[in-house]
Amino acid sequence: MVTNDKRYADLPHSVRAFLESLDDEGVTTLANILRFYETASREKDSKGATPIEFLLQASPRTLKWLKEARPEEINQLDKTVRLATAGGVIGRFIWWLFVTTLGTFVLVSQFGDAVSKLFKAVK
Repeated sequence: MVTNDKRYADLPHSVRAFLESLDDEGVTTLANILRFYETASREKDSKGATPIEFLLQASPRTLKWLKEARPEEINQLDKTVRLATAGGVIGRFIWWLFVTTLGTFVLVSQFGDAVSKLFKAVK
């Protein structure tokens, strides 16, 4: 960045000095941080909170766990969440299987009763 550049005249001196001191790797790192922040600020979870808002509102216990968590623990947590979701799907399937079985039993018993009444009427 050129020191006499008028485009950046509105920036405070400390910010200009910081930006002028960055080498190529520093500029890349800064761009990656900005891209990460923009992505983390834009995507919302099911409750409408961005990851940044989640971290700002998280309890100290959660933040401590996230700081100390190993990659294996994070992967295990991800697998556990998927297992719990699958358990809910299986639970709903079993519920509807039970309802369908009960309905089929009632239908067959009503049909059997109607058939027996028909045979009694024919005799």
